[in-house]
Amino acid sequence: MKRILIIFLIFLSLSFAENTFGSSNVTMTKTWIIHCPRGGCTAEFDGLLVVNNSNQRVLSIVTEPEMELAADENNEIHVIYNGLIEGDSLTLEATVDVELDYNTELTEDPPLDRTEINSTELTEPDEKIMEQAEKLEDPDSTLNTIRNVADWVNSNIEYDISYFGQNRDAKTVFIEKKGVCVEYSHLTISMLNHLGMETRYVNGYVISDDWQPHAWVEVYIPGGGWLPVDSTFGQIGILDSSHLMVSYGLDQKTDFDSLTSNQLDTILDRRPTELTLTDMAEDAKGLSVDIGFENKTYRANTNAGNSRGEYVYGIYSFYPPAGYGEVQREILLLSPYEIREMAYQFDGSLFKEGYSYTLPLRAEINDAEDAKLVVLVKPKKTEAVEPGEICPAASALILLTVFSLRMRTSNHS
Repeated sequence: MKRILIIFLIFLSLSFAENTFGSSNVTMTKTWIIHCPRGGCTAEFDGLLVVNNSNQRVLSIVTEPEMELAADENNEIHVIYNGLIEGDSLTLEATVDVELDYNTELTEDPPLDRTEINSTELTEPDEKIMEQAEKLEDPDSTLNTIRNVADWVNSNIEYDISYFGQNRDAKTVFIEKKGVCVEYSHLTISMLNHLGMETRYVNGYVISDDWQPHAWVEVYIPGGGWLPVDSTFGQIGILDSSHLMVSYGLDQKTDFDSLTSNQLDTILDRRPTELTLTDMAEDAKGLSVDIGFENKTYRANTNAGNSRGEYVYGIYSFYPPAGYGEVQREILLLSPYEIREMAYQFDGSLFKEGYSYTLPLRAEINDAEDAKLVVLVKPKKTEAVEPGEICPAASALILLTVFSLRMRTSNHS
């Protein structure tokens, strides 16, 4: 029987994030309103504006009315207003232009040096958190320990928007296994602090479907500086180009705007922050990925490569066709010039004998990606012959062979 050929073109039913891992520019406008119901009050205002560092370079700041700018030891820029409020309110506005480009350089991976770190009420670990953190510890590698913790939190905590504004502590998050970025960050800090790593909490913004307040973590690497860690998105070191840093703290409750006044009923109000993202560029930053396929074993093989002479983190994803398995996703730590082989095993029982399948495959690590159409052929097995039973074609062949041998024998005689 002629083999039937069926081709399945199954396209990915996933939406890919528009955020890239190259550079971008963000314009942010923050607005505060000081309400003075009785009029004529004096105000001393200190507002958190933006962070200026190697990952996020401040290009310009304009304030209205003109306000003092002050930078602290963490490179946080504050806006400061001291003066008399004429009337019953005063609007303060600051617009900042920032260039974002996360490109952390890590030339060394020191052994884990566990030192005692003080926790806050929101980040204090209990025995269960400490036990889990120690399972993720790699004594020989600080960088791999960070990878293990961030990957575990990203994989085991379910994002639940109903937790927005609740500010749950790490112990509650570990039990409930749910939360938003605040909860992811509190648990990440709790685990890293228990393992002796100094951390700080980052307040900022990020694009998901739209701009939204966001929180992530930075952890101090001896000899390497502060390393950004976003357990919610599963990104380390090289964050996507929409992560805008506003301020640092120890947890969600330790960094905030402040206002003092000579009248007790003076109120500070905040308008929604306005943000615009422009000039977003892709940049693989030395990473690459390539897909191969082994038809006999139904296995896709990918090579994730690092061409840099530094350690690089990347969020790796492999997308099989819809209906043929789950997306494979994890945080990779690649050593200098390393090529990591990854495999995705398809279930052979999903494919029928005698059929060919054209399958779209896609793999990516940060901004590096590869997509291929591969052909999977599952041949028919040879039909088995029952013991003692010979098919007609085989019988005819045997008779012909026997007759030929007899003819040769008679001729020689």
